[in-house]
Amino acid sequence: MSDMSSLWVLGHKIRLMDTDDSYGLIEVTSLPKVPGPPPHYHKAENEFFFIIKGTLDVMRDGESSKMVAGGFVDLPPNTVHTFINNTEENVIWITGLASQRLPEVLSRLWNF
Repeated sequence: MSDMSSLWVLGHKIRLMDTDDSYGLIEVTSLPKVPGPPPHYHKAENEFFFIIKGTLDVMRDGESSKMVAGGFVDLPPNTVHTFINNTEENVIWITGLASQRLPEVLSRLWNF
């Protein structure tokens, strides 16, 4: 997968990052008060969030927590999750999937 220009998806700016295709990395900029996709889970993929700047509210199996810069959350397969930026500033974070099917997963979840 090669680096590509940023895309706007569901109100979030995303940029796919270059990897060796055994996993996918995406830099996400979440604007204030913009929710993520509906709660969902991945049957086979492990996902993570790493917060670079700001505070992101993350719902994981029905429990919400505030993730601040430097925070990391692991989302094993079958973990229901979503997120929202409830602050007044942009949140910049990285999400990753241990999957060669990243474009397919993104297309299904983020409708692009």
